[in-house]
Amino acid sequence: MFSKGIVAIASCVLLSGCGTVKGDMEVMCNMSTVCPPPEGDPSHAAFEQAKCVEGKIKTEQGRKAFESLAGVSPHERPSVMRNLAKGAGVAACPEADALERSLPAK
Repeated sequence: MFSKGIVAIASCVLLSGCGTVKGDMEVMCNMSTVCPPPEGDPSHAAFEQAKCVEGKIKTEQGRKAFESLAGVSPHERPSVMRNLAKGAGVAACPEADALERSLPAK
């Protein structure tokens, strides 16, 4: 059986998303699969995951989009991620959905 990482890489190659803003948004929207957070301290895990995502982003526009998320409030981040994804031609953003589910009610 294929691992999720292999499927993500194959999808990137087959869909010609590698090296494009769309490819960068696919990385961001699937970061838990593309860059699974390591076990242990949550703040360290988040840092390591962000470092992994940064290493996979290939365009300047993608890098700016990823960096901009740091300045967005947690409650607004899922919506901002979906808008960035939609603008890049990415239909679904599982990471935004997961973030939204993890937020406490307002």
